[in-house]
Amino acid sequence: METKYFAFISYSSKDNEWGKKLQKKLENYRMPATLCSEKGWNRTPMRPVFFAPTDIQPGLLSEELKSRLRNSKNLIVICSPNSAQSKWVGEEIAYFHSLGRVNDIHFFIVDGSPNSG
Repeated sequence: METKYFAFISYSSKDNEWGKKLQKKLENYRMPATLCSEKGWNRTPMRPVFFAPTDIQPGLLSEELKSRLRNSKNLIVICSPNSAQSKWVGEEIAYFHSLGRVNDIHFFIVDGSPNSG
């Protein structure tokens, strides 16, 4: 499956700074040359990474965001108490999961305790 984005970052607007940092780090990171040659991987940076710097407007998950999710190789969820309470983060995860790509969902815990309810 050909994708446009290396990843889509799902986050709560309260965790905006984490999203900016993660996008910058990923888009400038290069896998180690020895690992890439060993695995036969491409050593190009992990870009582009989709990170929407604005809040999602009320309503259903927009067709534009659904398109960007479909066109992303990975979904990275910035996990915090804020994102745990965000309807939109949940909608993005559910939609990506519905595409049958559960193994391409990655969780980046920035605050809180996993499984804390």
